[in-house]
Amino acid sequence: MLRSSMRHAILSLTSILLLGFASHAIANPKQGRPFRMGVIRMNSELDQVKPLAASDNGGFLIRGDVIIGSFNSEKIRAYNMVTRKNLWWQSIDGEVTAPPIFADNLLVVSTRSGHLTAFNASSGDKVWDTTLDSFSERPLTYSNGYIYVVTVGQVAYSIEASSGKRLWVHDAGFPDMVIVRRPPAPVIHDGRMIIGLATGELLALRIDDGKRLWRYNPFYQEAKFKDVVGEMIVHNGKLLFSRYDGLIAIVDITGERQVIWQDRQTSASTSTFRAGRYYVGLTNGEVLAYDASTGRINWRAQTGTTPSFMIASETHIYVFGANGRVTSLDIGSGDYQWGDDLGGRLDTAPVVIGNKMYVATGLRNIYGYQIQ
Repeated sequence: MLRSSMRHAILSLTSILLLGFASHAIANPKQGRPFRMGVIRMNSELDQVKPLAASDNGGFLIRGDVIIGSFNSEKIRAYNMVTRKNLWWQSIDGEVTAPPIFADNLLVVSTRSGHLTAFNASSGDKVWDTTLDSFSERPLTYSNGYIYVVTVGQVAYSIEASSGKRLWVHDAGFPDMVIVRRPPAPVIHDGRMIIGLATGELLALRIDDGKRLWRYNPFYQEAKFKDVVGEMIVHNGKLLFSRYDGLIAIVDITGERQVIWQDRQTSASTSTFRAGRYYVGLTNGEVLAYDASTGRINWRAQTGTTPSFMIASETHIYVFGANGRVTSLDIGSGDYQWGDDLGGRLDTAPVVIGNKMYVATGLRNIYGYQIQ
């Protein structure tokens, strides 16, 4: 749900500590957690106080050895993990509300003030700033020189990345009620921008001019919230998606909209895709693995906490609960492998680079794992 932002003290260089590689490897991975590479404490004062409501909706990005992200409601920062040196600070006009993205060498940030701002990722210099109707909580999408944004007011924008100029704006209608947090990023496919709406509908816009191509609700289920959640994925010309009301489906979007298969579960909270399988997390703590082509459930597992994010590797699926619980499941069977508790809220998606996974809590602590 939408929440007001918290203001934190501006950080000093001494508040950043990079802990050495801690030896947490467990002989039997099914009884413990994996090797933690360490933790970067971006705000030691906040970590000492450990406020229960501390959140970080912006998260961070990693390029090479550099972490860039939101560290409080007034600053973003670039920090080199190897040299342990601050590269640059930059002021922002409010809390970062969606994960920043790279558009070539630009860092693009959405803030609660309704501004979309681009910074030079190397120097931190501001390149451009544009004002939207409201802020965005869903991830931004960058494709072929344009940034695609959908705000909480369900207004879609196409913005030229190099200049910040608007190509077009499309108003899909303000939500009738409070929306579920973290809707999926827009999907760009075959000249179309596809958006999941709070009504549970799918909306396709032409990326050249923003004109509506179609608006489609594959199934209506009586529920208070029908928001599209998790990840929308195009698989073999068909769109996989999950909704908060428990609908999991795949729709043929190549011609007339047609449901290929659908399943109805208890409320869904997130989803992800890998190698022909669609993994869906339910609010009751379950994770289901669907065959994306047939809709057959290959396995289901219980994690004990509502999943907020999931990441699938070749061998494991990592499930992240909002309460800070991390669970690793075998990707082939769903068998429990290990669990860890980070002791803070998880509001932003983890980042995976190679065999390393980075997870940030609302306390501005970034944990590093070595994964398979």
